[in-house]
Amino acid sequence: MAAPCIQSKMASDMVIQKYNFMSGQNISNLRPLQQKSLDGLMRQDVVASLPTGYGKSLIYELLPFWHFEETGKPAIVLVLEPLNVIIEQQMQKLKEVSFFIGNSPHSEFDKDKTMFLFAHPEAVIGKPEVYKFLQSQSTYMYVAVDEAHCILDWGHEFRPIFRDIKQLRAVRPDARFLALSATVSINGISDITKFLGMENPQIIKTSPLRSNISLIVLHRPGRKVSTHASYDYVFENIFGDLKKRKENYPVTLIYCVGINWVGYGYEVAQRILGDDMFVGNRDVENARVVMFHSSVGRYDKTKEIIYKNISKRPDESPLRVVISTIALGMGADLRHVTTVVHAGPPQNIEASPYSNNCSCMRMTSGDQAHKKKAAWEEANE
Repeated sequence: MAAPCIQSKMASDMVIQKYNFMSGQNISNLRPLQQKSLDGLMRQDVVASLPTGYGKSLIYELLPFWHFEETGKPAIVLVLEPLNVIIEQQMQKLKEVSFFIGNSPHSEFDKDKTMFLFAHPEAVIGKPEVYKFLQSQSTYMYVAVDEAHCILDWGHEFRPIFRDIKQLRAVRPDARFLALSATVSINGISDITKFLGMENPQIIKTSPLRSNISLIVLHRPGRKVSTHASYDYVFENIFGDLKKRKENYPVTLIYCVGINWVGYGYEVAQRILGDDMFVGNRDVENARVVMFHSSVGRYDKTKEIIYKNISKRPDESPLRVVISTIALGMGADLRHVTTVVHAGPPQNIEASPYSNNCSCMRMTSGDQAHKKKAAWEEANE
């Protein structure tokens, strides 16, 4: 018999009160689709495709409390994350009730206190000692797959373990699965449910059309000029305007396809801005323009400074333009970004970091526009 769902406002408020006390947060109430997701997880697997800024992580953060309110029994949540930065942010928030499955020996695990297990899929899947550890837990378990679109984006050759997460079905047959993502197409949701071994999951999603985002499509030179000249058309306009407006320029992301074009954009910025590349000393903390790609991500200090500066209010940070591959997005606080420029059609239309009012500018040639049209139409079905 299916467990009843929390219906009373009093019960829901009790869950939130316990969570706030544990985490130091100040959540006043749940959004409708957060509550719908939690209620659904009491009965079945759930796929929740909710906009950036909606509060997807709060769903799994409340799960142990919600489960206890429903059943009177404790529960633990295994959270699979793609990036260290997300794990670090969540563990800082959840503090002593969280445990990282990685370098920490399992002997340090406190079963009476821990509510959340965080890990990369590679640290869990195919690891007999971890499987044994998970099976030894007597409490009910949920598996939350955060940024679930990575199963589709990275599951071929880059990080193939993402497509083997369903092995956990055999390790903990009792566990219910929660898949979270900001924007996934209908076909993408179908593929995610298959790769996670979900049978008849509850699908909770909103339209990818967002009133806080305006989409502007501008044509840049196509076949008649070189690729460098085509990119110059994008970069020179942006950095020329930045040189004039300086601190009054809006915080902007420029997404490029590949590290080479990120580096080229940075060279153009140096040529146009000169000494105006920095406010004061010539170091990353004082930079108006930075570049971000997978190699930068290996240098924790540089990455930390970029993430810190882009998360600040514009009047508190010199940073105005980040030239990046898709490496920048997940785990970054982009609430102050107001302009996003795709220097060509984005390779993945399902990745979207935009949460506040934002203009998304797509610089494309006619040939590229035709190639991507079908994909854009599918994402907006």
